[in-house]
Amino acid sequence: MIDKDTPNGLKSIGKIYVVEYDNGEPYEDGFHCVDGIFYSKEAAEKYLTNMGLIKTEPLHSNGTPSWIEPEYVCSMDNMYCENCPKFDDYECDEYELRQESEWDNSSYTIYEHDLLDIV
Repeated sequence: MIDKDTPNGLKSIGKIYVVEYDNGEPYEDGFHCVDGIFYSKEAAEKYLTNMGLIKTEPLHSNGTPSWIEPEYVCSMDNMYCENCPKFDDYECDEYELRQESEWDNSSYTIYEHDLLDIV
């Protein structure tokens, strides 16, 4: 299959799906890497789902959704600590887990790429 985006002398022999991780931190604290490569989008999505991640609305300009950790809900069924009686008494042993969830900006994204071969 040759299309206008394939460079001369090459042909597409299929697709791969690359799962990329981004820690969501700015500047020198930022980290970005390839986490996995799959032959189907379904396999890439299953990999992320098995990690416990949830699919979000498209955040990228190209309409690609991201996959993130679900927000932590404590044993008091509380999303935020400010209104929790355990938090007021400093008895909460889940506070650190909640804070980690609140500050986690990391995400995974699946990108589709053509595998190319020489014609």
